[in-house]
Amino acid sequence: MTVEHTVVVPIHNGSEFIHLFWHSLLPNLLPNSELLLVDDGSREDIRQLVPPFPADVEARVFRNDTPQGYARAVNRALSAARGTYVYLLNTDLILGNGALALIHGCLEKDAGIGVVGAKLLYPQTGKIQHVGLAFTPTRKLHIFTHMNPDHVLVNVAREVQAVTFALCGMRRQLLDETGPLDSEYCNGSEDIDLSLRARRKGYRNVVPCEVASFHWESLSGDDARHATTSENEARFWGRWGSSIENDLGVYIGESARVFFTSYPQLRDARYTVVNFTPGADVHHVLAALQSELPHRAEFAFWDYSRVARHRGQLWLAMALPFDAIRSPRAFMFIVHEYPQLLQNSYWFAQRRRFCADDIVIDHYGNIIRVNDAAFSSGAVRQKSVMDVS
Repeated sequence: MTVEHTVVVPIHNGSEFIHLFWHSLLPNLLPNSELLLVDDGSREDIRQLVPPFPADVEARVFRNDTPQGYARAVNRALSAARGTYVYLLNTDLILGNGALALIHGCLEKDAGIGVVGAKLLYPQTGKIQHVGLAFTPTRKLHIFTHMNPDHVLVNVAREVQAVTFALCGMRRQLLDETGPLDSEYCNGSEDIDLSLRARRKGYRNVVPCEVASFHWESLSGDDARHATTSENEARFWGRWGSSIENDLGVYIGESARVFFTSYPQLRDARYTVVNFTPGADVHHVLAALQSELPHRAEFAFWDYSRVARHRGQLWLAMALPFDAIRSPRAFMFIVHEYPQLLQNSYWFAQRRRFCADDIVIDHYGNIIRVNDAAFSSGAVRQKSVMDVS
């Protein structure tokens, strides 16, 4: 059989959800495909988790006796890949109809594309999990996380610096030029590193928007998958910290233009900025808002970057001064991710008696009025402070 497409699937346990993945993968497989499965030291009997495949799909299973991590598992399959196009898939996916065909179409029509990522949603909420990554000098973030999937900002094809490899595709030629995944990473940043190496070679990384897939996120593995997070972060920033593009403000600026076009009356407010974000990223956020807020110089600034959090949640009744709730000025809450504020029903209900124009801005580019239904509809806190991919 002539192989045009190689689908690589690293597996580490996952019996509780992997059947959903297989069910979505089979109708997405393209003609002339080979399927390379890498059992990376699973405790479960992976052979019992793999279904029969159609006769025209050549499937091979590789076995690591002990877990080697994502990069080494994938590289083992890549060394045996025969396809012109290579697709990397995690098993905690539910593929949307036509997901692989969309990735292939992008690669086939534009030789300047390096890695094609995917629009991914949380199955728990139906909101955005991934449409690309953005960066500050010290952080990497999935842009527009928790945004509604029908929002205009996540329904345009995007060129981004990096994508997650939970679902992606590339030409085999790209790997010949960049080399395989860096196996010194272990379950973190391998995908971002290779994305950036592709850009260094002159390629563009893109995320098309026509098909959305679902990604449980961080389920394909076990509790040990984050054991080397600190080492991964040190390696990543040591390699890329001096050359990476600080582009978070670009996406927040886009979001601000859309938001204040929809709510022009809020553009002229004299806000009190309430900062609940650790580190210096609040300054990137405020700089990105500058052009949309003519009275920025008149804003007050309250710094609560060191306030106590309750399992990641921010409880305003305990964090803010008692009389803050009566302030006639609108608050601009800046948080890492807006679901951190969702457990404040009482506080916000009382707050409406004094001001109804409070807004929340997070580091993923969400800008939401507290009194809008979108603020509390379906979002759940997902990301860690490290925001690893």
